[in-house]
Amino acid sequence: MTSIKHHLVSKGIFKLFVWMILLLLLLFLLGYQLDRFPPLWWDEGWTLSAARNWVDNGHLGNYIAGQAVPPSIVVRFPVVVPVALSMKVFGTGTWQGRLPGVIFTILALMLLFKLSERLFNRTIGVAAIVLLCLSFFSFSPFIIGRETLAEMPMLFYSLAGFILVWLAMNRSSFWVVGASLIFGVAILSKLQVLPFWLFSVCLGIGLAYLKGWRKPKFILCGVLFGSLCVYLIILLIQNYLMPESFNDSALQKLLFNTVVFVWDWPVRWQAIKNVLILGLPELLSFAAFGYYILNDIIFNQNNSTINVFESNRIVITVSFWGFGASWFGWYIAMALFWERYLYPPYFLGTMFLAFFLEKVTEGYDIRLLVRRASNLLTLRGTNRKNFLALIVFMIFGLVLSITILSVKLYILSNQQQPEAATSWLEHNVRSGQLVETFESELFFLAPNLSYHFPSDLVSMELVRRKTVDPQQKINYDPLSVNPDYLVIGPYARTWQLYDTVITRDEWKLVQDIGGYQVYQHLNPQP
Repeated sequence: MTSIKHHLVSKGIFKLFVWMILLLLLLFLLGYQLDRFPPLWWDEGWTLSAARNWVDNGHLGNYIAGQAVPPSIVVRFPVVVPVALSMKVFGTGTWQGRLPGVIFTILALMLLFKLSERLFNRTIGVAAIVLLCLSFFSFSPFIIGRETLAEMPMLFYSLAGFILVWLAMNRSSFWVVGASLIFGVAILSKLQVLPFWLFSVCLGIGLAYLKGWRKPKFILCGVLFGSLCVYLIILLIQNYLMPESFNDSALQKLLFNTVVFVWDWPVRWQAIKNVLILGLPELLSFAAFGYYILNDIIFNQNNSTINVFESNRIVITVSFWGFGASWFGWYIAMALFWERYLYPPYFLGTMFLAFFLEKVTEGYDIRLLVRRASNLLTLRGTNRKNFLALIVFMIFGLVLSITILSVKLYILSNQQQPEAATSWLEHNVRSGQLVETFESELFFLAPNLSYHFPSDLVSMELVRRKTVDPQQKINYDPLSVNPDYLVIGPYARTWQLYDTVITRDEWKLVQDIGGYQVYQHLNPQP
């Protein structure tokens, strides 16, 4: 008896040691040179500068020529609050602003593991995390997790909501309050969340009603009502702290026609290509699990062997599947082809990919796979299972190689150094001079300069011209405010915002530093 107890204690200590090592590894990979890699860019700049202005000046937004203006539509309230809190505690800086994103990433990975363990088993949870860590290009959590973006906070809030729903169904109904609170934050953290979340909850309610499972039905109805109430309350708080940040009807119409509902075939084809390159395994897993839901759950009329715990698990699993699958479907059918819009369903879909890989590998039996692959290579057996084992090893080796190479290429290809550009500006731009630029990261890194920049409407017009309609007119004159300097960085260069301006004789290139070109106005009007 003592030896068994000693064995269990030793096993528990070993597991704790392994998890601590993994956590320290994640902290190192996500925290190493957090203020340098990847370089700050446009989407981050809006949130970071708004948070810094809120902490330093009490204004949640930006400044144009010294005048306070509402924040950009890029800034989401549930995202900017943790960033501002971090700056309030640790000081204003790049690593302080990115620290919440690192924490959200680690927590999201832990919650994905925990939810996978609850809905399937621990092995699938571990496999889902491994699959995410093997993601390549910008989908790697070691890249996107280091940036101040809405994706990782949103995924954390959403996963936490599903965990709390599981607790409400299997522990105490009181957890409905917690699930409502966290889901209310989740659906406000990113524009796209609300419709897919509504679909997922309604899908779970519909399944519970169809099968006659009362508790899941009432729990999800309570979560639906409570979450929408919390969402409206937070929305009122956001509108109070960020007035007029999203009240432009022309901007809303252009946003939906450019990002949310895009029917043009070239855009759709690019989105399909992105799925084929980056998310095909997850897409197939969503589709296969959808077939499994129809065949084994919905049309299976034998409910006598399903206990309460199992029915709760099925409803949550189907609801979670609906959240990711509907998002994936939107990306393919209607969304702008930007890869960031594909990342959330890709992240969520790794759970279902891990589930089907377990079936294929017979429970991730590595020794069995090695034996089968070696049998094929030594010509001792040429059956289908041996071929499949060898293919699994080849795919794993290929994915691991691509992951390492892509992260290396991503590091080498990002040569922008906004800190160098802002340092030059701070030493050369005199007090009272105006800088025209569209590079929001400069607003954060050099907040003492006076800036002028285009509105959100112009930004969306630029996106539409580049991605959907080349004939889209841009209603913006950068010279109307008579700036002293013009700074063109990665974002403005991509959208060709100032191409017609820098060809004029009155502008002179005075510095090209860190991927940013600084032009000086030779004859500024007083």
